[in-house]
Amino acid sequence: MALKNQAQHEPGPQLIATSATSGKSITLTNLIQYNHPNVWTSKFLTIRLTDNPHRTSKTPHPLMAEAQVLDSQGHPTSAWLPLGTVSFNCVNEQGLRDGMILKGAKIQLQQGITPEQIAAKFKEAITYAHRIRTNHAHEQDQLQAAIWHSTHSSDQKGYEQYSRASAAFNIFPELVADRAREFQFSTLTLSGIHHPTNEWGQSLNHQNIEFSVELETRNHHSNWGKRILVVDGKQVSPFSEKDYQLPIGTMGKGTLIPAESATLVATTSPGNRIKIGQLRQHDFAGHDFSGQAVTLTIDFKTTTTKSGRTSSVPVAKIGDKILGVIDTKDRNKLLAGGRLKIGAREPVQ
Repeated sequence: MALKNQAQHEPGPQLIATSATSGKSITLTNLIQYNHPNVWTSKFLTIRLTDNPHRTSKTPHPLMAEAQVLDSQGHPTSAWLPLGTVSFNCVNEQGLRDGMILKGAKIQLQQGITPEQIAAKFKEAITYAHRIRTNHAHEQDQLQAAIWHSTHSSDQKGYEQYSRASAAFNIFPELVADRAREFQFSTLTLSGIHHPTNEWGQSLNHQNIEFSVELETRNHHSNWGKRILVVDGKQVSPFSEKDYQLPIGTMGKGTLIPAESATLVATTSPGNRIKIGQLRQHDFAGHDFSGQAVTLTIDFKTTTTKSGRTSSVPVAKIGDKILGVIDTKDRNKLLAGGRLKIGAREPVQ
């Protein structure tokens, strides 16, 4: 489907622009639609990225590129004209945003994906799936489970946008179908329930709700194009892209349970605020301290990095147990006040 979407939304030739400073490249599409006067002849262009103000079903790209117009001698003028849309893959993988500029970028044109290439890729994938299934007939259970797991692990470094669970379906359809008959979705993960886009705030936490799954279609909304959970017409949050995705239009009932916090902010008796993180990795994981008066004690613990280097980081303790690691900015505040030392006590309101 990714190739078909690319052919539909990014037809025709593409432009690879390589930064003269960082060496990183971005891909621009829909060049024919904008037909910049220098796109077909220039070897270098200065390019700036802007929000796409004219998103349509044909060009739904969030970013587009403009290029500085060159005169007949190849010298830059003060004029800028649209050059093309920024490829979806580049926006997702490189974190591109409005306002970025590539000065004197090297330009290279290439042919975009064609229907013939898509057909050839699908044929190649089907042949490969058949070969795996035939060659490993006695290991199908183990392979199916391994493929399912790996294609759902979308946080694998370098493969964040490419994990696709359909591989397990296509290679072992009978096994997956058998398991699906016994499986029911019981837990779904939301991403961003604590963000301002949650139109319910915290009022639904730990409440039984009736929900629907919808697509966010507001062009300038930060969750545009994502599947979202809606209660009584108001958005709660998008679904995590690393978890199961229910079809748009699904309706159901459930209980909204916020994940335990990874940080907390403690307000000491003098009114100072101390942010403490990594709670889940220490002795009070899952404990709710809201409204409790406790005394924090400053201490240090030794940590070891992957490279084998050791360092000492300040932590907050309650009694002889570690609550969490003190935030970097608040370490500096405590240091400036002469309180970042072993045994220093901070009463919390």
